[in-house]
Amino acid sequence: MIVDSVSADHPVARDHFPHDSVVPGVVLLERIERAVHAVDPGATITGLASLRFSAPARFGEDLQIALDRKSADRMQVKLRQNDAVILSGTLQLSAGADDEATVR
Repeated sequence: MIVDSVSADHPVARDHFPHDSVVPGVVLLERIERAVHAVDPGATITGLASLRFSAPARFGEDLQIALDRKSADRMQVKLRQNDAVILSGTLQLSAGADDEATVR
């Protein structure tokens, strides 16, 4: 599991739903991309086979990113914040240097 966060000082924090600020999905996907590169620096996300957003993510709180490599070109992702699942799904990848990478 990789732990990350999006600072409350992030440039989009004050403009994205200003009265109930939530982390935009594109920022969460960028964090997931970083996590994939930490696990397998040679892998590139080429698509989203499936992705479901289940709850909003908040700025300034830890994000727990769990990645599980299912095949050379598929990786499951589950992003949690506190006890809530924020998003889950399957990423399409180009084959990276470590085809057997698994992080839990």
